[in-house]
Amino acid sequence: MGTLFQADQKSLKELEANTGIEFEKLKESLETLEKKHYIIKEKEEDGFPRYSLSGKGRHHAEESIKDGNRELLSRLNEEEREQLELLLRKLLP
Repeated sequence: MGTLFQADQKSLKELEANTGIEFEKLKESLETLEKKHYIIKEKEEDGFPRYSLSGKGRHHAEESIKDGNRELLSRLNEEEREQLELLLRKLLP
């Protein structure tokens, strides 16, 4: 779902290239995610499906990212978190 979180409307070939997951396994995973309403599959004019995150899928991806960030930051002490914040402020506009 991370690849779809970064850019919607991906084809199966694009998802395969971006994730490195083999075609059949990827197709299986996409079908499961579609059944759970995490993604939406739409056929384009060329007849090939394109995949996007649904609202539910986008929310789940955002929550997963937040949880991962919390877990990552929990490994730092307060001083290290402050140093990281200062460095990020310098790097990010």
